[in-house]
Parts: sequence; C-alpha cells; structure tokens
Amino acid sequence: MIQHQKMNSPEYEHPYIAISGPMGIGKTTVAKLVADRFEYYLLEENFAANPFVAKAAADRDRYAFHSEVFFLMEKYGQIIVAQERLKDKGVVQDTPIQQDVYSYGQALLQGPEWNTYHNLYQALEPRLMKPSLIVCLEANAEVHMERIRHRGRDFENAVTPDYLKQLTEFNYEWIRKSGIPTVYIQTDHLDIVNTTGAKITMMDQIRSKLQSMNYKL
Repeated sequence: MIQHQKMNSPEYEHPYIAISGPMGIGKTTVAKLVADRFEYYLLEENFAANPFVAKAAADRDRYAFHSEVFFLMEKYGQIIVAQERLKDKGVVQDTPIQQDVYSYGQALLQGPEWNTYHNLYQALEPRLMKPSLIVCLEANAEVHMERIRHRGRDFENAVTPDYLKQLTEFNYEWIRKSGIPTVYIQTDHLDIVNTTGAKITMMDQIRSKLQSMNYKL
C-alpha cells in the first residue's frame, strides 16, 4: 500500500482530492471536471439544501452558526463515505471540511459561537482522513467579484472585496499549516468552462502532481 501522509484513517492507493478556494471562484466546476476526467467519485457541496445559508447572509449574528454547523456535519458524512469509496477509486470533494472551519468559520463566527463550533470540529477530526492533494484555485479580486455577480445568487450581492480578501487569507493560512500537498492554479485567464485548452492546462498540472506522488492514473 502506498503511503503518502499520516492520518487517522486507513491509507489508500487512490487519491482523495479536495478543491479549495474562496466562494465563487469555480470550485464546483473544477471538482466536476476533475472527477469526470479521472473517473473519480464526486462529493458535491449540497449548497441548496442548507436552510440557513441565505438567512446567514442577511443576518449573520443570528444564522451564521447554524449555517456553518450544517456544512460541517454534511462534510463529516461525506468523508465517512469517501473512506469507503477510496477502496475502489479516487475521490474529489468540492470544498474540504478544513476550509469550512478555518476560512468560512473563522470569518463568520466569533466568541462563544466560534469556540463551540471549533470544539465540535475537533471532536470529529480524529475520525476524518485528510485530503491527499489540495487543488487551490486563485483569481484576482476583480475577476473574482465578476464571477460572483455572474452566478446570480441574490444573497451574495452584499459580498465585498474585503470579505473575499479575508476568506482568501484564511484559506492560504490553513493550507500552509496543514502540510498537505497543494497545487495552486491561477484562473484569471483560464476559461475552463468554455475552452478545451484551459481544461487541458489545468488537468496537466493536477496529473503531474499526482504522478509525482506515485499515484497511478
């Protein structure tokens, strides 16, 4: 069995890839493309099922804790499933649980709510495997804001460049501290939705990293 990193769950021959980056940057699109290209199992973020996310945008103090706990428990269940799926093939996850906690959670929660939320995550963490590889998507603020406007979620109208900057900084921080192998993909001029060449460029970067980690593709 190939060993890549220490974690609190069995290690596998197949990779567990997590797609990371701030809101609206294209994580869901990339996760689907990667899963399709390598024929991996896809773990999608069930955004529409969260009954608190739109309310949290309007009233953070009242609903942000509820929204973040929803995502935390959803991701926990997904990773338990992934640990079974990895026996047969690779797994791609749209937004890792660590990002939920240390980027969104830290940005949205404070005081007792943050402490309670973080304590819950720490209680679950020993049961969770870590990603084999993080694919971190990057874009400048102007491109990033345009993508958020383009997808047309009304409750995201209040998102500011400062908030996106905070999410990005928190995201870089937890990735750096995690020690998990990471591929950073600059997407400002990479139209992966409409351009075949852009898709090939992105996949080549991911494939090269996986091969350097001795995964068979």
